[in-house]
Amino acid sequence: MSYGQKHKKIQILSCDLSYVDVCISEGIVIDEGACLLLPDEFNGYIYADTTADGNCLYNAVSYFFIHKNSLSTQLRLFTILESMAYADE
Repeated sequence: MSYGQKHKKIQILSCDLSYVDVCISEGIVIDEGACLLLPDEFNGYIYADTTADGNCLYNAVSYFFIHKNSLSTQLRLFTILESMAYADE
């Protein structure tokens, strides 16, 4: 089987992320000190305080979706599977 072969869609994540609210909710802990370091061109952006364990991107995305880091491993797996499914492209 080629890595680039298309696979039928399967539900990998344990929750439905079809609806994503892009507003900052009350539950997100903002790192105020890090926000002060942002350049002026990124005014209005925030730094959310997440676990710094080397999975920063996946932790941040998980935290954005569900306010916990618990999806980070599944998101990493999903990224690997998508990369393999579309390797020929």
